Amino acid sequence: MKAKDTSFVAKQVRAFFGLGKVLDVGRSAGAVLRALRRFGFDGNAFVPNEEDEGSGRGALPILPFGSSDFDTVVVTDCLEYLEPANLDTALKNLRRICRRNMLLRVPTLQDGEVSIAFRSVGNRAWWEAACFAAGWRKHPCYYQAADYAALQHDGPWIVIPLEKIPETAWDLYPLDKLKDERDLHMDMLRESGSRSDAHVFRYQLAAQFVRPGDVVLDAACGLGYGSYLIWTGTKASKVIGIDGSEYAAEYAARNYVSPEAMLEFREGFLPQCLSSVADNSVDLVISFETLEHVQDPEGLLAEFNRVLAPGGRFIGSVPNDWSDETGEDPNPFHLHVYTLDKFRRQLRMQFDIETIFSQTADRVKRLDAQCEWISRPRSITELPGVDVDPAEAEWWLCVAMKSPLVGTHVPYVERSFSVTERETAGNALAFGRDYENPWLVRSLVAMGLRTESSTLQVKWAHHVSEASTRGSADRGAALTILAYRLLDQQFEGNFEQISTQIEDYIATPPGNPNAHRWGISLRYVMALVYLDAGRRDDARAMLQSVLQADAAAYSITLLTKTVDAAWLLGSMFVADGEHETARTTWQTTAVSVMRRVGGHLSSIEADYDPPSFEPREVGFIVDRISRLLACAKNVGLAKSRPSVYQAAVDFGGLAAEMCSDAMARERERLGEDLKNLRTYLDAVLEGKQWLEDNRTRTLAYVDELKAAIDEQEAKAAALRLENETLRSNAAQGEKRRFAFVSRKQR
Repeated sequence: MKAKDTSFVAKQVRAFFGLGKVLDVGRSAGAVLRALRRFGFDGNAFVPNEEDEGSGRGALPILPFGSSDFDTVVVTDCLEYLEPANLDTALKNLRRICRRNMLLRVPTLQDGEVSIAFRSVGNRAWWEAACFAAGWRKHPCYYQAADYAALQHDGPWIVIPLEKIPETAWDLYPLDKLKDERDLHMDMLRESGSRSDAHVFRYQLAAQFVRPGDVVLDAACGLGYGSYLIWTGTKASKVIGIDGSEYAAEYAARNYVSPEAMLEFREGFLPQCLSSVADNSVDLVISFETLEHVQDPEGLLAEFNRVLAPGGRFIGSVPNDWSDETGEDPNPFHLHVYTLDKFRRQLRMQFDIETIFSQTADRVKRLDAQCEWISRPRSITELPGVDVDPAEAEWWLCVAMKSPLVGTHVPYVERSFSVTERETAGNALAFGRDYENPWLVRSLVAMGLRTESSTLQVKWAHHVSEASTRGSADRGAALTILAYRLLDQQFEGNFEQISTQIEDYIATPPGNPNAHRWGISLRYVMALVYLDAGRRDDARAMLQSVLQADAAAYSITLLTKTVDAAWLLGSMFVADGEHETARTTWQTTAVSVMRRVGGHLSSIEADYDPPSFEPREVGFIVDRISRLLACAKNVGLAKSRPSVYQAAVDFGGLAAEMCSDAMARERERLGEDLKNLRTYLDAVLEGKQWLEDNRTRTLAYVDELKAAIDEQEAKAAALRLENETLRSNAAQGEKRRFAFVSRKQR
């Protein structure tokens, strides 16, 4: 195995399996383990005897380790040398010594560079089927390791992350037993193929929208694999799976619940079973391919809205027009036919739609033809807008949010941050104390938690700016959002109206620390708005007011605005030829902020437990202090040698940005090339299939023609024989007649 492949495998182990004891198995055993030991891993390496797995019996010897000795087993350059008949024994042998995880690197093609031909080679589905039969399932991070669309085509080597099925679950639910329920339920972590990929990847997509501390409800969870993926792959505080099948709930509990997991499964039919779930108690409802199965989907969406807290999300999917010639869905379990328009209409009765995705596993219905299905590769694509015209899709997926505007009268519950984090952060996390509607923070304000839909940000911010109290933290947050979206040109706003509102807010004495915070943020963003409009004097005044404000009185983290304002103001001074003023601004601000940060750091106790953003923000501030000092030190070069000055003060920022832009353009080009290549390859494969089908039909037709020709030749031969017989008989008759005439003449 090459060094780059070793590095890739080691990174996969670190990313998905975590620290622990590792067994590195294979002809290259030891290389992956050495790479992992540098990051704190422990373990062993095992090189199989080549007489066993190579030129000899083609089998993996019994591994000299105890049961569950290793947290993770890594297998490379090994299984391909075994006889296919011995794979099951080898995989069960590996399962015996493994506590939880296994990573396989296996070939899908013969490798011309190796001296011994591989005995076992197959595509991804072939390898996975062998693993499933031996008591393994896909690891919940499987679709982080393999991009959904890329699964359409296997490379010559593939990496498969696997997880050991618990012993009791394996005894109770071997693969054969799952077949009895397959029409309604299937554990997609124990099945290969495009449809399995489609089902599981939806949960991988949903996991991106889980906030820290979220309570997640997986409605119609089936056999629980998706709920498990959400629990293992996010910072959710609790995941509840509900399904109408007793078998499904029991299977999920046996296979996926562990003592330390806040993961539970309940039996119950939707929507009745939700009556036990309190109002505003859930942060995310996931329900894939459910609405088409219930009598009243609009009523079910209303129940989802009820249990969701303000700013909570609904993520769901429906099949896209699976109707036949009658206009009905031939699936007897589907009670409704969905189109994108119908899906959007029902969603908007309860939610604000953030975004919509189209997803395809292997086929779509043609847009320009009725009831004609055509082959398509795996794909999942975010639509450019929630109201665009329908595109090709096998399913529609939505991310929608319960409006946070209803939260004014709903008691606020903080789940994203712990009590000690809130105590350490002080004002920065005092949402319930300082906001009229604290639910706005996670849906509209806090980056990483809020919606990324600029349309919804503007919609909600407009409402809050008009409905909230003058000088409140709520209004300050809303005006800040509107100002930044105006700068981004995300909406056609009235510049003068927003400026007037912001100036009024700044002039109003803040009623609490968070209102003070927004006053400073608004001064900074107004400076940017003024610069954008060419009003440099007004921009200078706003930046000066940011420097004069006591940002640290709110939180040490707000000093980010101070250092950014100082850098921008100094840059304006340099551009206007006021170099000494610029130097003084940078030097004075850097020293002042450094002292404030130093005082904060020196006051930290041994049990310091901040929210994760605080040390990151402090690190950012220290980096910006370094930039201010570098600017002050090198300001004399700004005019005479500007490129030298820029290099001295840039700290990699501009250069990194230019490099990043170039890389982004290159990624875009490569992505487009890859998309075109995949389309071409799909067309080639489709054409190849057509040619193979046509060849089969042609050969069948040729066989038919040959049979017909043989039959005709047989008939012709019979006719010839009959003709010869007739001729012979005629000749005999003529001889007899001639003989008779001759006797008569005599």
